[in-house]
This record gives sequence, structure tokens and C-alpha cells, in this order.
Amino acid sequence: MIMHHREEVVFCGKDDGTVSVYDSKTGAPLQTLYRHKSLLRILAWGPQNNTLISIDASNGIIAWKVNKKLQEGWVAEERKIQSRLDCGRSITQVLLNEAAGKFVLSTRESDHFWSIDGQQLDVRTYPKKSVIRKWIHHPQSTLHMICIDGSAARIFAWSDWSEISHLPLDIPTTGLQFKIATPYSLNQNQRILLEFAELDGSTDTRHLQLLDSTSFGVPRNSLTEEKTEAAGSKDTKKVANADEVINLIISSPLLGPLTHCVAHVIGIRDPGKLVFLDTHSWVCSADLDALDGTSMSYVRHFFVPYDWFSGTRDLICMISKRNVLFARNDNVVVVQGGLDHMEKVEKVYAQ
Repeated sequence: MIMHHREEVVFCGKDDGTVSVYDSKTGAPLQTLYRHKSLLRILAWGPQNNTLISIDASNGIIAWKVNKKLQEGWVAEERKIQSRLDCGRSITQVLLNEAAGKFVLSTRESDHFWSIDGQQLDVRTYPKKSVIRKWIHHPQSTLHMICIDGSAARIFAWSDWSEISHLPLDIPTTGLQFKIATPYSLNQNQRILLEFAELDGSTDTRHLQLLDSTSFGVPRNSLTEEKTEAAGSKDTKKVANADEVINLIISSPLLGPLTHCVAHVIGIRDPGKLVFLDTHSWVCSADLDALDGTSMSYVRHFFVPYDWFSGTRDLICMISKRNVLFARNDNVVVVQGGLDHMEKVEKVYAQ
């Protein structure tokens, strides 16, 4: 599932290959937009031009411009891509930048740089046992993206996929693999929440880590190029000096203990509220800016029946204002006002 940036609808990719639109307030199905020949695995949304990219299990790639018409409702009105990535490995992520007219496709062993018209521009391959990478948009520059692989965060230019900065990270990732990287803002500070699962095992959360995005700076000339469209200049290829890599990790003594309560991160609700499913199947939230001292508190909101997740490896859910949405079988379940009920849970830890 992926949320529309303005309208109260959610796009869903199904096992039968269809891409459909659902009402995010009621869970009611609205329209079927188009269909793949195999089950859907990934959706990506581009809010600038209303571009919806879908990836199926056979690495089929389809992108449509999607709009809401007065009479017809939601329609796929212009197909931009119908292609396939033939690399022998399943696509695990797609990151789209409509302004640049490009996107990145990632597998376990390779990354692929494509133009929005369906042409592969570049490819990078990695060792067979390389760690999982996550690509995210740069929180301070629309001209750049960040690739995080556990040992480092690398900044790339959207213009030509050149690496302009390399920031080493010190994250204990032994026995872990990346699950999700979520950028968010808190009191005008840009941060990134990293979620890790067990390496080649359960998808349940095993570790949480916060990164401070202030260290992800880019050369000043690179930022001004957003207006001049000169993003391919030599200035964008400077590598960060070692003394620039400071305060990259935000350490919190209770972020670790919180991890033991988290089974799956649902999302981050403003301002800085981590919403998660705990190990006892409760939807909960915690203030990421208040995890210090010797006590940790979080809030329980509502219980989710265990059988909703039986037989499923990946939990598909998201936040829409005060509601929480779940994908269950062939339906979208909406828990309206699910975050309104609050029951405080507090735990004390010895120093």
C-alpha cells in the first residue's frame, strides 16, 4: 500500500496483479487502475506528476500517470513505462525522483539507475553476501539521495548518480539486516530512523537506530544548482572530509530497551511519535525525543487480533491522520480514530 499525498485514498497492489484505489477513511474499494501478469510486490508514488510505479514478482515494471476525473473517478490516463529488469534477482526497493526524471531499482546484489522513460542508465553490482542497502531521498536537497548500508551513508547526485559524499557509520549490524529507513523532522531537526531485522530470519524488529541528518551536508554549489540545473558540475563530486563526520549517531540509552517491545514499525506521526506494533500485538506509540533517563514509557492504543498476521511474513500497514490502515487478505481494514485511545505503559531500567 502507498498513500496519496493529498487525497484521502490509498493505492494497493494485489496478489492477482491488479493495482487498485481504496478510500483511506472507510477502506472501501474505489477503482481498479491496471493489471500486471503476476503478483505485486512494490509500489512507489511520485506526487509532483502523479506517477505511480508498480513492481511485480517477475521484476515487471509499470508506471502510469494517475489522476482523479470528475466523472470517471480515479483513472490511469498515461502509461510512462512498461518494462522489466532482467538481472536474475528480485527487486527489493524503488526510489523515484520525478523532478530529475529518474529512479533507482535495488536488488540484494545490484542497484540500477533508470530514466522515467524506461531506459537503464547505469548499474552497480555488489558481492553476493553484501549487506542490504536502503535508498532514501536526501532530507535537505531534492537533487540528492542517500544510500545507507550499515557501514556507511553515501550521498549521490540524481543528475548522474555520482557519489559526492561518504560518511562512515558505527552501527552494530552483526546478525542483522536492514528493514526500513524512515526520514522525519523533529523541532526543525532532520533525523532518520533505521529499523533492523534478523539476518536471513524473522522480519520482526531486532534493533532501532537514530541518525542525525545534519552530517549529511552537500557542497553549497550543489544546493544552488537546483535552480541553475547544473547538478552535473565537478563541485557535486567532492567527498566529505573526515572531520565533517561528527555527531552522526544519536545515541539514546532507552532506544535499545524500546526495541525489545517492537515487533514492527508502522510509521512516524508528527511530531516525532513512533507508531509500532508491539510484541503482544498492540498498536503503540512512543515519543522519540523523550527516550532518556532510567524510565521508558510508551502508549498502547488498540489490540490487533493475532490471526490477522497468521501465515504472512510481512505486515502491511500505515498511518493516515488519526486512523491506522491494515492490508488483510483482499481488503483494506481501517481502524478509525485508532490512535485516540491511550493507555500508558511505563518500564524502569537500572543504570
